[in-house]
Amino acid sequence: MSGKSNAATLKDVNAAIEGLYAAYEEMLAAVSTLHQHQAFQTQIYDTQVKIQNADSAIVHLSDSMRKMQEGIETVVFQDAKPLVDDHCNAVDINLVLKVAKKLSYSTSAPKGWYPGIQIPFPYRPPAPQEESIKKGLLFTSVEALLNALKESRERDS
Repeated sequence: MSGKSNAATLKDVNAAIEGLYAAYEEMLAAVSTLHQHQAFQTQIYDTQVKIQNADSAIVHLSDSMRKMQEGIETVVFQDAKPLVDDHCNAVDINLVLKVAKKLSYSTSAPKGWYPGIQIPFPYRPPAPQEESIKKGLLFTSVEALLNALKESRERDS
């Protein structure tokens, strides 16, 4: 029986060696995967550092641009202030009010008006309406337009 126990023992040893070799191959694959993971982790870290540096540069540039904008606004305001002061005295306030009153019927709704009711005369909506568009050049025939131009030139000469 010692021959059978030696054969069984040799078989067990060979199986153990094959198992050990298989475990060794798995460990090599795991180590290779670990190295790849470490390389990816290093790339991720390097990319994070680059992003942080870029963010810092953007913030710095933004601050610089804001300071430049403030400086430009200050210089422009200081240079423009005398011009504005000179021209403010030249504006005829009565003319401005007259023009505003003339335009007001088409730039604002009348007091108490709300959507759904007809706009009372002389108020008009701010956008051109269909009837005023049809009176424009887009709906004028070319022949009528040329005749009107011809008549206008004849009158002027």
